[in-house]
Amino acid sequence: MRKIIVIVALGTLVLVILSGCKNQSMYPIGKDTVVAVLDGKFQIGKFSSGKKLEVFDESGDSTVLDDNVIKYKKVNKILYVIGDNFTVINGEKNTCTQFSSSNISSTAKSENGTVMTYIDSYDKFNDDEKKVFDELRK
Repeated sequence: MRKIIVIVALGTLVLVILSGCKNQSMYPIGKDTVVAVLDGKFQIGKFSSGKKLEVFDESGDSTVLDDNVIKYKKVNKILYVIGDNFTVINGEKNTCTQFSSSNISSTAKSENGTVMTYIDSYDKFNDDEKKVFDELRK
């Protein structure tokens, strides 16, 4: 009888430990999240009005970086997004670069060390970034 109690207690302990080992994002990732980068800090989500690119701060509040995501591609830890803006989020370098082709003024917070850069010309993207955007626009 004592062995059964010890086995049940150990089994329960193992289950409790394993249930706490989930890979949880620091930022809220919901069922409408299409793709996430940097542990969920940048997300493309589905809304009734279409797909939007958002950045989350430490408190879980979001700022929309693009209201109209048309196409996107994730290559390794880099997310390329075409919508009202052209955006490159580099998960390895912790950077976000955005160009607005329609002169829309975008603002976002620079949180947790992410460097947000707004460029004034599409040509300021490097050749590799432009190549991915060109493929997406086809």
